[in-house]
Amino acid sequence: MAAYQGPYQQPQYAQAPYPQAAYVPSPYPQQPHYGQPPYAQPQYAEAPIPPAPCMQPPYVQPIQGVMPENLETYPGLVVKETTQVIDAIMASVGGAYEAANKYHVKAMPVDKRSGTDHDEPGAWLPSSAEIDQLPEVFFVEEESSCLLRACLAYWGGLNLRALKLRYYHANYEKYYVDRPCMCGGCCCCPLEMTVYQKGPEGDRMVGMVVEDFDPYCLRCYQCCCLNTYYQKVLVGGTRESLVHKYSLVNPMCCCGRVNNCCGATCCIPSFFIDILEPNGTLAAVAQKTYGGGDGCADCCRCVFDFNNYVLPFPPKANHHERLMLLTGLLSVEYAYHSRKGGEGNNNSGGSS
Repeated sequence: MAAYQGPYQQPQYAQAPYPQAAYVPSPYPQQPHYGQPPYAQPQYAEAPIPPAPCMQPPYVQPIQGVMPENLETYPGLVVKETTQVIDAIMASVGGAYEAANKYHVKAMPVDKRSGTDHDEPGAWLPSSAEIDQLPEVFFVEEESSCLLRACLAYWGGLNLRALKLRYYHANYEKYYVDRPCMCGGCCCCPLEMTVYQKGPEGDRMVGMVVEDFDPYCLRCYQCCCLNTYYQKVLVGGTRESLVHKYSLVNPMCCCGRVNNCCGATCCIPSFFIDILEPNGTLAAVAQKTYGGGDGCADCCRCVFDFNNYVLPFPPKANHHERLMLLTGLLSVEYAYHSRKGGEGNNNSGGSS
């Protein structure tokens, strides 16, 4: 049986192939060097290949309402201690309890000027309500032993307690302060605070604030007889490299540059803390202020040592020096302007 043959394999189709169409040249002549990339052809010799665009970092949308961390951005800061009702109750009855302190650090408006003396024209005295409306730069929170606070609240010496202060910016911890428990400069054990910056490669020391008792006899006389206290602001990455940048002078009565008796109360709204350069030149003046708002809220804050501060920066101070001045102000707050404990017994905790 013969195999099946397709139609074009049969004899009758052998002599009748399909005619092929004749080649007709295209009316559009081909370009010379056809088949090469356009930029390799001669007519494009003077059209260089453009370089690849530079890779730009992705745009990050800034967080709304977050203030810059660099303190050189601000003429000063305003510090407000958070009111804690339980602290007021325990202080009034001499109870053995103290809550950890919390502070709101706000940006000082550029159009405001703090005073350097009582009744100075144009000096800014913000109320608590005004401070609440200012943009926040840092939130500072104390971390300390509840048992230690309870013991010192009962026996005295609460203002000398060991603690850490956490500086939060935009909900992230940027710095922390280590404060060991010290007895004070009169006991040859000066108070101190050490500031560290948090970083991916580990914590880095920024500086220290140390109670100044040098020379010892003079400082003891000023402390015991004039009720005036000094703290040194030191900047450096190690203890060996610390440089004295500023001093904070805290006269508690009438023996300082100005009369601070009854300062930061409804009687006299300001208490002045001088910021001196190492040579004794006045660089700036911080204020502890009485809120002065409507009602009794500010009076209660004053009575129970929930304090407000205005801290103008020396114009030539850099970011780290300003950070250390803020820490120095908090050191003064803890040592001399906070509850000392021992209200319910004969023991009274002193600052030194």
